Parts: sequence; C-alpha cells; structure tokens
Amino acid sequence: MALPNLGGLSLGSPTGADAEALGIADVIKNILSNIDAGNFELACETARIWANQICHANREACDDDDAWIKLTQTAFKHLKVTVKLVTKEDAAEGHSTMAWFFELCNRASRYKVARARLADVTRREEAYRREWLELRLKSAALKRDPLKPNHISDNQEAKNVLRQLRRLEHNMDDPYKPTVPLSVQQQDLRDLVRMLKRSLTADPFDDKILSDVNAAWEAYFGPDEPMEEEDGEGDDAGVDG
Repeated sequence: MALPNLGGLSLGSPTGADAEALGIADVIKNILSNIDAGNFELACETARIWANQICHANREACDDDDAWIKLTQTAFKHLKVTVKLVTKEDAAEGHSTMAWFFELCNRASRYKVARARLADVTRREEAYRREWLELRLKSAALKRDPLKPNHISDNQEAKNVLRQLRRLEHNMDDPYKPTVPLSVQQQDLRDLVRMLKRSLTADPFDDKILSDVNAAWEAYFGPDEPMEEEDGEGDDAGVDG
C-alpha cells in the first residue's frame, strides 16, 4: 500500500528521529487532514506504522487518548456506522484507546472483505442459474434418437452436457468452496456480514460478539485466510442493516 506524504513526513519508512520528534497527536492530526475520509485502510496502516515507531521511541508520546478518540470517531464514517468509543474515563481505568482503534481497523477490514466475497458469490449464483438453464435446454434437445443420422455424435454430446450439469449442480469448480452450494455460501456470508457490521457498533468491552465474529469468520474463511480486499465493494449485496 502506498502511503502518503503528510506534511513533509515520509510515512512509508519513518526514522527514529521522526519518531522522537513527534507525538502521535501530530501524526493523527496529519492523517485526519490528508487522508480521504473514506479510506479507513490507509488511515489504519499509516497510524499503525507511526504508532509502532513512536511507541518504541517514547511510550508516553503514543498514549494520547484525545487523538486516538478523534481518529476512531472519524476513520470509519464512510461505513455508515457509529462506532462506540473507549472514553478517557475508560482509559483512566486501564483500557487503551489506541488498542480499540486498531481492533476496529481489523473488524472493518473483515467487514469489507466479507462484503466483497458476498458480492462475488451473488454474481456467480446469478450466472450459475443462467448456465444451468442453458444446459438443461441443450440436454433436452439432445435426446437419444437412433433414427437420426447423427445420433451417435448427439449421444456423445448429450453425455458431455450431462457431465457439465453434474459439475455445475455440485459446484465442483468453485474457486473458494468446491461442492458447497452457492446458495448456502450466500446465506453464510449474509449472516457474517450482518454480524461484522454489528461488531463495528458494539460495546468495546463486549467480548462475546468478538468471540462470535471470530468463530463465524473462521467457519467460512478458515483461520489462515488472508484479509485482502477482493474485487468489488459488495454494494449490491443487499445485506445492510
């Protein structure tokens, strides 16, 4: 991911001198001023790179609750959710405003990946229905008739069509989950997307929803699935709410 130059700072590879000279509030102010509000991934990645450097150089310099709260309030607005905050009062009791921001980054990334996968599965389900109908019609037109002069070649073609139908009906060529029907994948993904969206508005101290989300994510994607954005945003997936 290409990182922007914020106020003359080379955020791709911050130096120790940069980290010692700045507090996290300086970086977050620049993030809010220079990164598009809809690009939460870039805000998260930039904050992560600089927080690692600043916290290593000076732990106190990265513990700016006001700055982390402001970034948390702003970074996820385009997802059309209102995130709950770890407040300064919570921080005084030992909770981390910074850790909560990065936890929301993780949840938002999963939400975006799941929406994109749902949109892709939905498109393929629509294509499946068209292909299935075409093959059924083709199969019906190739009924065996020994009186036809080309019945041998038609018979072989009919077998090929039936073989294609079987592979299609059993979803054998699925790039993600072979043999799992697309309709089942759609429903699993709709449930996952709804759960992930709810997790973005959950109480920071609700451990159950985090556990539930992790279990649902691993049930579909598996524990080692990379969280990379797939083609499409999933805007047409019909899962908001």
